[in-house]
Amino acid sequence: MKVTDLKANEGIHCPTQEIFNQIIALNPKNDVEPENWLKWKERTVYTSFERNGNGAYGSFESAKANHETVYPHTDFLQPKYPERGELVYVWDGDRKPENPTKRIFLTYIEGAFRPIVTVSSNFESRFKKGLTVETCSWKHFERIPKKVINKAEALELLKEQGIEDIVD
Repeated sequence: MKVTDLKANEGIHCPTQEIFNQIIALNPKNDVEPENWLKWKERTVYTSFERNGNGAYGSFESAKANHETVYPHTDFLQPKYPERGELVYVWDGDRKPENPTKRIFLTYIEGAFRPIVTVSSNFESRFKKGLTVETCSWKHFERIPKKVINKAEALELLKEQGIEDIVD
């Protein structure tokens, strides 16, 4: 769901000012000031529906008293960094190469020359088994888009993995 898809009686809980700033930035018509978070702080709820789509904010308690649906911010914001174990593209040069390297993401080290830490290519199976691994560092990363497959493709993948008894 997009911030601009919110309807009457729907809002987004913004427990930190950083999250509030990220949420209001998602609404191109927004004219709510970032400082408005300070009024209710961790109890702030934002909605884009009010004021002709320009955005509004209020308290969590007020939203609940008015029987509004309050969504968590995680329904609208993608995490800044991938989850541990997520497959990502990585590279070191200034431009993303045509065929970037795929690696398993481990962590991000703020301030490091190569802040993206991944599992070394020869250790991916050990990582999947929960064993110790060697790591490598990279300058840049990009999330690999999730591929959506249809039911027939899913059944074929299961069969390829030796799962034959599938209940439809």
